Amino acid sequence: MKRAFLILLAASGCWAQSSGVGSNWTSVTGTLQSAAVANGNGTALAVQGLSTALVTVNCTVACTGGTAVTFQVSQDGANYFQVFGQQVGVSATLSTSVINQGTNPTLWLINISGAQLLRAPISSYSAGTVTVTATATAGSASPSAVGVISTPNVTVPILVQSASAVSTSSAANIQPVFKNVNTLGNSIVASCGIGNGTTATVTDSNSNTYALALNEPNSTAFSSQIFIAVNVKAGANTVTIAPSSATSAACAIYEFNGFITATNIAGGTVQAAIIAVDQTNGAIATGTAVLSGPVGTLVPNEFAVVAVSVGTGTSTFGAVTPGFNTDYSVNSAGTASGLFSFLSGSAYLPVSTSVNSAVTLGTSRPWAAAIVSFKSVILPVESVGPTTSPAVGISIGNLTANTTAASIKATAGNLYGWAIGNPNTTACYLQFFNTSSVTLGTTTELLDVLVPASATSTGGNNYTLPFPLSFSTAIYVASTTAAHGASTCGTGMNVAIFYE
Repeated sequence: MKRAFLILLAASGCWAQSSGVGSNWTSVTGTLQSAAVANGNGTALAVQGLSTALVTVNCTVACTGGTAVTFQVSQDGANYFQVFGQQVGVSATLSTSVINQGTNPTLWLINISGAQLLRAPISSYSAGTVTVTATATAGSASPSAVGVISTPNVTVPILVQSASAVSTSSAANIQPVFKNVNTLGNSIVASCGIGNGTTATVTDSNSNTYALALNEPNSTAFSSQIFIAVNVKAGANTVTIAPSSATSAACAIYEFNGFITATNIAGGTVQAAIIAVDQTNGAIATGTAVLSGPVGTLVPNEFAVVAVSVGTGTSTFGAVTPGFNTDYSVNSAGTASGLFSFLSGSAYLPVSTSVNSAVTLGTSRPWAAAIVSFKSVILPVESVGPTTSPAVGISIGNLTANTTAASIKATAGNLYGWAIGNPNTTACYLQFFNTSSVTLGTTTELLDVLVPASATSTGGNNYTLPFPLSFSTAIYVASTTAAHGASTCGTGMNVAIFYE
């Protein structure tokens, strides 16, 4: 039976929708820009219920001199947010835009889970004729186009909702309120500017427990602080942020689905909220150029949240780069005390990478920036394997420097990938064994993984197998100084192993 292709008109412009998407169609194709020669949003593609998009950017006449195409998604057709794309065939290329590509077409992989619409605005036109096409699928990209495909039905962490509040002059607390009820098991992040340097207290009306991820104070005058609560209770929720003493304050609160918690850690009893925190960084200075400092991602599909606080006087904020949404920016109301202006932003990071958020102030001021990346439970497994998503587990921890192998799984399983950091000054190897009875240097390993010296997880060895590697007996690992070696590394390596 033929299905109609509908063209609908939304408030923000035209967007195309296939009447079958979200029911029994699994893909949709559309043209986002057609031989464009000027700035413009182009045509949005309806992608509800789909998870992955392959976007081709082609300049039939060379794009030069600053022509830029950005990638954006929306849930309501009115508010669009930039997202990262990964250039196919160039694993290190991760960007929210394509700039100055000449006449060479490029192919980009974009995670669109949870989005309703996808578009590719031309944000800075200089020269060229730009055509952008997209194919969005419910499962995976074509293996002939990419070389590998993603396991169908794998979703990604999602920003569910956000809210904010700012004090009027000095206040004992501020209370942002979520518009919709929280969902059981989700996580809440509070990104705050506080008019002193002391850590605030965060509570809410559902009695969730909050942990401080980072406090970045600029002396005692003001600070940027980020908190997290995981496995939150369901229901309407008001969050209360109480500084140590009455002062100016501003906060954005976020509800996320898909952050890692203690229940997702193999064999561990850990503090749930802190285990969700991947990396933190912060900086303070005076001037107009704000740099938070870089944070890396231990595993794919993470979110980063940045808080920027300004003292001594108000300031405007430029866009947060690279790829951050400016979720909230405000000046303190009334007579400011310590904190004068505040910004909070967030970015989805689909692959293991490092980001250093940057924003320009309109006026030179003292500032404090804090940034935190949060781990998700989702691994975008690239596989030609099963047609239904496997129950992929994650084991995160530190391999101690000893003579025994560590258990990842005591029974048969499949290995999907890893992310490994090596703090040692010499290269190390991670050996994988298909047995629980391991004698280093004697037992034959199934796989050796070389990890460079002094490498964080983002600069170490991160890999997703093109197909699951089967272990018929057990999955054990050991950190050694050589392949098939018996000598362990001086310091244990930081590892994340993805398996089922």
